[in-house]
Amino acid sequence: MTARREFFEHAATVLSYPGKDFRESVRRMGDALAGEPPDASAAGLVRAFATEMNRLTDTQLEELYTRTFDLTPEISLETGWQLYGEAYERGSFLVAMRKMLRDLGIAETGELPDHLTYLLRAVGRLPADEGRELVGKYLSKSLSKILDRFPQGDNPYRKLLEAISVVFENSSTMAEDAKR
Repeated sequence: MTARREFFEHAATVLSYPGKDFRESVRRMGDALAGEPPDASAAGLVRAFATEMNRLTDTQLEELYTRTFDLTPEISLETGWQLYGEAYERGSFLVAMRKMLRDLGIAETGELPDHLTYLLRAVGRLPADEGRELVGKYLSKSLSKILDRFPQGDNPYRKLLEAISVVFENSSTMAEDAKR
């Protein structure tokens, strides 16, 4: 598995409701960025996120996740909702994302198919150009809206979302450099 794919797979696990793989996925997400110079700032954000999350008990992790993403609808991790709200276009987007997930062998486990966790896994599994298109067309915009609406304070999830955003930016920059 490539470092990028590994990063996105583990980021998806970490952005899901905390389970038994949470702490290991945080560690492995950081490992996937190690030695990747363009991602040094993302690696620093992941380390800061890990340090803060390691101070919490499992119960505190669950409470923080619920408080952050389930009780704050404006920062929902549903990409289509961030982009389209309740408009008709979201339905078409959900259908397209469900097909893409099925084609990539990504099982839906209770969230709608536009949930960021599924789409992070998709980015890591798609051919590089298609992954960049998904990021550029949908994920970067959605993540930007989430970060703009993210409540002020010391919530460590902000660092994680910022790290993912940096990786998105670096992926598109590296692709542009490769074309030159």
